[in-house]
Amino acid sequence: FLEHWRRYNINAVQGFPTQLISLFHDCVRIEPHFRIEKLMYAGLPMSETDKAWLRSTCGVQQISSVIGTTETNQLAYQCQYLEKNQHHLTDDYNYVEIVDKDGLVLNDGQAGRLVVTNLWKHNFPIIRYLIGDAGRILKEKCLCGNKDRIFEYLGRWDDLVSIGMMNL
Repeated sequence: FLEHWRRYNINAVQGFPTQLISLFHDCVRIEPHFRIEKLMYAGLPMSETDKAWLRSTCGVQQISSVIGTTETNQLAYQCQYLEKNQHHLTDDYNYVEIVDKDGLVLNDGQAGRLVVTNLWKHNFPIIRYLIGDAGRILKEKCLCGNKDRIFEYLGRWDDLVSIGMMNL
């Protein structure tokens, strides 16, 4: 990675937090002047401690999260004003509902299970797909002016983990 970072002046990376943090620790150990400007992560939340380390040690100026699934693609993303587990929903591509244990839609602000509908995938539309995660729709509007609903990711709803073709 460091060879390519030097050769191509890489200033942005994307990956899973656990892999990126481990990689960057190795990079700093080998190359103390290692710097990256932008980082986008997905797959699981990143701790505030790791974000602080990335900013102070690796010079990262912009850290953003995206949320998605294999079946429905991108569900949500962060702009520069949203932090921690808050994201804009991509309602023009996926429609996200928050439901209770019986599948009834909850009001904005209430926490529950994520249900995703995606009709853009013409060969295999996704209708009210339970992805196994929890969240809530926030009533607030974002300072960036974007009209997309703001969603707070609350982690896994169930104890099922999908790895490749296996559900554990």
